[in-house]
Amino acid sequence: MTESLAAASFGCDGANHESSVGIPLPMNIYKIVKPGTTEEVPYGTNGEICINGPTVMSGYYENEEETKATLRLHEDGRQWLHSGDVGYMTEEGILYFTQRIKRIIISSGYNIYPNMIENVIQKHEAVEACAVVGVPHPYKVNVPKVFLTVKQGTKSSDVVLEELKTLCREKLSRYAVPKLFEVRDELPKTKFYKIDYLKLEQEEIEKYYKNIG
Repeated sequence: MTESLAAASFGCDGANHESSVGIPLPMNIYKIVKPGTTEEVPYGTNGEICINGPTVMSGYYENEEETKATLRLHEDGRQWLHSGDVGYMTEEGILYFTQRIKRIIISSGYNIYPNMIENVIQKHEAVEACAVVGVPHPYKVNVPKVFLTVKQGTKSSDVVLEELKTLCREKLSRYAVPKLFEVRDELPKTKFYKIDYLKLEQEEIEKYYKNIG
């Protein structure tokens, strides 16, 4: 990321685990904290990735407010860059990136990570693509909703959805199991041909307030 001069970790022999982003580059330190705090979390627990080292910026140009939000002094006396990324670290010091913090769904006080639901959904042989976003809820604040496309020639969508719901109940924590599913012919894409999560979220927000208005 730009705030840490493009790279702060790398994979190498002994630290090149599948799906990981490796270990810190020399003189860089990582820690994982509970999002929105400076409280460090245990190994293997998802949290915000923070970086300390000589590659970290001194601040945003003429933007003191944003600088204070991104660079924070922790109880250990070090100044840490709060990356805005969610990830976890193993006891061996291997770092894994999970997703951006902005995608976390807070439902009834629980943090739900969309990519964990997406990973389960994608395991189904009939699913071509999927996206999970938080949608407004009258008392849970937000709940996860699954948007998906199915492969041509597959079984009926109703059968696929029932199988997906069963799969989610088996693989996910109870509070993270999605109850809302929507099958589409295609999912919206950004100009970089990635799924446009923001557009899906905005559609659901507009739909929610239109219904209660």
